[in-house]
Amino acid sequence: MKILIVDDSRAMQAIVRRAVMETGIDPLEIQTASSGHDALNQVQSFKPDVVLTDWHMPGMTGLQMVQTMRQMGLRDTYVGFVTTETQNDRVQEALNNGANFVLNKPFKDEELREKLGAIANKISSKPIIFKPITLEGLTAVVRETLKEVPFRLVEKELTSSDLSKENLLALYRSETTKALTAVAVLDFPAMTMMGAGALGMQPADVKPLIETESPTEDIQIQAADFLGRVASAMRAEKPGELTMLKQSLVSKDFAKLQELLRHNRGQAYFKFDIPGYGSGRMGFLLV
Repeated sequence: MKILIVDDSRAMQAIVRRAVMETGIDPLEIQTASSGHDALNQVQSFKPDVVLTDWHMPGMTGLQMVQTMRQMGLRDTYVGFVTTETQNDRVQEALNNGANFVLNKPFKDEELREKLGAIANKISSKPIIFKPITLEGLTAVVRETLKEVPFRLVEKELTSSDLSKENLLALYRSETTKALTAVAVLDFPAMTMMGAGALGMQPADVKPLIETESPTEDIQIQAADFLGRVASAMRAEKPGELTMLKQSLVSKDFAKLQELLRHNRGQAYFKFDIPGYGSGRMGFLLV
């Protein structure tokens, strides 16, 4: 989904952008504009599926921008207002001019998630993939864990053949429903690199552990602590804090893991590299 965020406040652009990224919609492409005039120039080339705009902006209001968009023939572009404007007659005017929804500042993330999710289902024949964790959210937790150790984290598909013989599995539950909600898995290299990196170990001492698949107890403890901290950055389809229930080493052929890789309600997969250590894989799945 392609989304254009229009607001004369850079801070508000960042707030809306973060909320959009937290919706879990994938794929997602975002651009921003600081005025109605800038937005009109961008819609021609960017061709957004959705425009999220403020109402009160210098030079051209959000409503005037939407009216111009419709006059330009952009009648299939979805529009949502994110605004401080609360007067009923103004809200109705926005809807009459082609707005699909109006959210008042400060808005709730789940409200925007619901609106964008409904639009995404309308414009795409593909099911929406809900990501239990974003690249940005996971990167922050990895950086907190590794401190000064350099690393690289990128999104990359994961299949059962990518896993190692032994893998660290963590279970998470929703504090709202108390039900099992999500699962995380680190393959053996990722687990060893995460734990060793947290301990500040030298590459020469880490490589033999990965090659022989023989982690120390301290390494496994550090990797499990990392998975516990990840809970604060994860989210389910319904709002609610997640907490880690337990973690353990399981084989690649563990039936529950294999089933989740084939059938889940959402997933986010990553390739994890530390220079001198090697590469590993990690995945996060909704059950």
